Order: sequence, then structure tokens, then C-alpha cells
Amino acid sequence: MTRTEATTLHRELDAAIKAVLSKYNLTLTRNNLSFGERDVKLTVTMEQLNTDGTHKSDNYTETMLRHEFSMCGVKNIPATIVGAKVKSLSGEVFTITGYNRRAQRYPIEAQNDRSGQMYKMSGRGLQFI
Repeated sequence: MTRTEATTLHRELDAAIKAVLSKYNLTLTRNNLSFGERDVKLTVTMEQLNTDGTHKSDNYTETMLRHEFSMCGVKNIPATIVGAKVKSLSGEVFTITGYNRRAQRYPIEAQNDRSGQMYKMSGRGLQFI
């Protein structure tokens, strides 16, 4: 693939993705486009916007938590996840406090409402209250 073809392909992808981004109130910015002998690497940044069009401050955490919960089949995911209450299979109630992007097994950080103790967990078996 030549540089011209890759640039044309990127423009066509931008046009196709634009409708999906507007549906979810997101922006997508192309950061880098590098060329190898057999591949083209494209780096992008995705940001979620507030209703007034301004950028949210901590959209990465919210986006990653939303992805984690949706991949685990959790239903009724609220608009704002950090600070939301979830119930575990054992009936304990937790408040979501953050997301650890380096953790592979238990990326969700939460605080037990009863004891105040911090926990690391996955999205499996949790449901929003």
C-alpha cells in the first residue's frame, strides 16, 4: 500500500466512522500514521463529549469501565460509572472508584460500602443498583 492509498483509505474511514461517533457523542482524532514494508499503523484518540460539546475530564476511565462491564454482559450500565453502586453475587454493595489499565484480571477498583475496604475486581457477576 502506498502512502497516497493509505491516506485515501484513512479519509474514507473517517467519513464512515463519523456517523457512529456522532451517535455516541464522541470525537476521534488521528495522531500518527506510520508506514512499514507490509503494514500501515494508525494511532487515534477517542474522547467523549459532554452534552454542551466540551471534553469530559476523565473519559478514559469511564470508557474503559463501560467496555469492561459490557464485555462481561452487565446490563443497565449508568451514564456515569465512577461513583455508581454495584451489587456482587454475595449481596455486598460496592461503589466504583476507578479503573487500573495495567491490571489484566481485576481492573475495576471499588470500595465496600459497609466496611470501607478497597477491592480490585472484574465486571463478572456485578449488577448496577
